[in-house]
Amino acid sequence: MELLFILLIVILMLHGKPLFAVLGAVTLLFRYYATPGGGGDIDPVFSGSYQFFNDQSLLIAVPLFTLVGYLIANTKAPQRFVKVFRLITQPIFGNSVFAMGVLAIIISAIFTPLTGASGVTIVALGGILFPMMANQLYPDKLNIGIITASGSIGLLIFPSLPIIVYTIFANSAVRGIEGVNFSAEPTDLFIAGILPTVLLILLPSLYVVYSTRKITGTDAIEKVEWNQETKKDVKRFIIEVAIIPVTLGLFMWESKVDIQEFGVIFLIYYGIVELLIFKEMPIKKLVDVCENALTLVGGILIIGLFGYSFTEYLNGEGVPEKIFQFITGFVGNNKLLFLLLINVFLLIVGALMDIFSAIIVISPLVAYFAAKNATNFDIDPIHLGILFLTNLELGYLTPPVGINLFISSFRFKKPLIDVYKAVAPFLFILIFTQLMITYVPQFSLAFISSKKNKIENLQKTTNEEANEIDEDQGLKEAMGSDDDDEEEE
Repeated sequence: MELLFILLIVILMLHGKPLFAVLGAVTLLFRYYATPGGGGDIDPVFSGSYQFFNDQSLLIAVPLFTLVGYLIANTKAPQRFVKVFRLITQPIFGNSVFAMGVLAIIISAIFTPLTGASGVTIVALGGILFPMMANQLYPDKLNIGIITASGSIGLLIFPSLPIIVYTIFANSAVRGIEGVNFSAEPTDLFIAGILPTVLLILLPSLYVVYSTRKITGTDAIEKVEWNQETKKDVKRFIIEVAIIPVTLGLFMWESKVDIQEFGVIFLIYYGIVELLIFKEMPIKKLVDVCENALTLVGGILIIGLFGYSFTEYLNGEGVPEKIFQFITGFVGNNKLLFLLLINVFLLIVGALMDIFSAIIVISPLVAYFAAKNATNFDIDPIHLGILFLTNLELGYLTPPVGINLFISSFRFKKPLIDVYKAVAPFLFILIFTQLMITYVPQFSLAFISSKKNKIENLQKTTNEEANEIDEDQGLKEAMGSDDDDEEEE
């Protein structure tokens, strides 16, 4: 009977049934048959998950940032992004053929975290950037490759939703391991992602420069003129982005604002700016925007509910320990081989699952393996988080089912095989970049090390000042004691 149930679940999964239904069925089935003869207690499946979600205050940020992303994507903000960046780069690149392709990569990378990294970037910006590059005589293959590949390379930029979700579920897996501090905070991951993001933008941009070297281009693309309309767009762009550096500084350096509070501020700010001041989206359309955004949030939470239950069951049965022993027996203390296995595994996972499902289900297991063998492999939890997320970025582009491939095929009405061919060069470049990030941890930890040194120096200075105060206080007490002795004599 058990084998029949498992076979049924596998068939449902292969026929495209929702992941939460598959995870829930597997968890309930395994929990029920966990005891000999069946009849295992299934109450912990729900009570444990409820308690976990109830304790995760960071989850409040998920619907807030998702709403912000969908709100921005449904206004004229994407067009303004393109126009202002073109205005900025015109004096530098002029009407160079490669400029439009490089600009498309940069704009998409910056816009991606604002949309929740859900593929909205290709839909929102694709219709704007595609004709601009086509007017510069970009081949359709290169054009589609640029837009599709750049739709996910900004996942490490603040305020990335996947980073928030990753810290919740990865930290939950390592919290109970004794003698190991293997947690990673969102603040550290945002800082650590700066240099990897630069690499992920730079190398594909260099390929665009190389690929367009023989294209003569055309002046058909309209130059951005400095007129009243452009002034209006620039002012609105400044208003839209002004809040980011202010709150970013408070959040990352002074810790004055929590990520949840930042989400509230962001949503209120953009709601007022886009709906009441700019009035670029009718308020009645807000219902549809909220429906689309909360559909994504609901999917994340439902998958998270059953995903956490499944992880708890695996932990209770000692499955991670057994897999860990198998892997360590295979790779020994070879850190390079271990990292390579993680990359291959995550690349496959990213191609088969959407990023939030992969984070919820897989990140606890990967974090647990790395934490259990932290002394042998010496992998920093922040570095692990960065390579985990950048691997899933590649999953967006990996055939046969990378989500960006399907979105691009639908958006540009091209056969899926043509999209595969267009993305292939960028995928190989990003895999090479991923290997650099994996085997050169300094790319991820450079700014983190600097921050830690500043904190340590500050603590050292504070301790020295405290010691000096204690010494002065002790000296005063000693002198006061001497004076009392003299008076007594």
